[in-house]
Amino acid sequence: MFVKKIKQWNRKKNQYLRRLKLRLVCLLMNTGRRVSPWKPDSVKKILVLRDDNKIGDMIVSTGLFSKLAAAGKHIDVVAGKDNAFIISNLSQIKNIFVYHPRFSDIFKLGLRLRKEKYDLVLDFGDYISPVYYFFICLINARHTLGFNKNNLPRYDINIDYPFVDQHVTKRYKQVITLLTGEQDENYHYLLSIPEQERAATHAFLSQLAGNKMVVINPFAARKERNLSPVQVDGMVRFIRSIGPHIDIVLIGPAQLLATFTVAEGVVKNPGTTFFSAMACIEKASLVISPDTSWVHVACAFDKPLIALYGSNVILGGFINNKVWAPNYPLARQIITTEDMLSSIPVDDINKEIAAMSTFLSSN
Repeated sequence: MFVKKIKQWNRKKNQYLRRLKLRLVCLLMNTGRRVSPWKPDSVKKILVLRDDNKIGDMIVSTGLFSKLAAAGKHIDVVAGKDNAFIISNLSQIKNIFVYHPRFSDIFKLGLRLRKEKYDLVLDFGDYISPVYYFFICLINARHTLGFNKNNLPRYDINIDYPFVDQHVTKRYKQVITLLTGEQDENYHYLLSIPEQERAATHAFLSQLAGNKMVVINPFAARKERNLSPVQVDGMVRFIRSIGPHIDIVLIGPAQLLATFTVAEGVVKNPGTTFFSAMACIEKASLVISPDTSWVHVACAFDKPLIALYGSNVILGGFINNKVWAPNYPLARQIITTEDMLSSIPVDDINKEIAAMSTFLSSN
């Protein structure tokens, strides 16, 4: 009981210190600053902050980059070291800056971006630390847009966003409408695979005997979201019962694939890069994956998908299986209330495979 009270007190202390530091940064960086009138037509040069290092978030953001570039906007992106590669081949992005969490690097990057004289900074994050707010102030864009940040003066464009059960793309659509005046109901992700990676992967896939292919990703960012070997084996047996013309390919990090035992005839993708696995999905007839970035890759290529989700609530009170759902007609979700996705019965997964078997027809 005493330890619990100490933890509660320490949490409240940290929250108080964070608020205090934020107020101090506000006073330091915003005193005497003049706010420019908001004129969307004058916004030409935009910096998008996507430095959370999450691959799935970056994939979802590509629809925004595509729409704004098509509207004639100059788009730069601040990315994390692990998700910058997703946009490395997109012509819609003019410059990519990599964010490193050391304060000295943050300070240098802020000063570098300040010289760019951006018309607008777009921040889609829900949490902001004093250091990150300092970074945004240091950039000193003419305007800064955020969500639910009306208490922070640097965010002169604030969008109130109370929706905890709406798909994340609703945010991007609101920004597109604000900047272009157009309602966007056709929000599509945009991915580009280096031709060398695509050619190598397709050469490997062309050696397989079948004329249909199921791609299975058993792995996620957290172990509780991983699929078990028992689930994968059960899916493989059922898929084989549909017909011998179906190839089954497993994708995932090489070190995890190496330890994953599969049935005879199931192929592990020999490619070691994310782009190689992406090229597998590009050729797939059906994709099966837990809640992770591969769900969004399947969406980008409009592939039939079975996605397995938990029912957890994430930071900000958002309902994960709604906010980060596949969100396209060819996708089906299986949602469990259990902590582990490995608890989903194989029969439940196979029922969904059967419902999508038309995509696996040999014709």
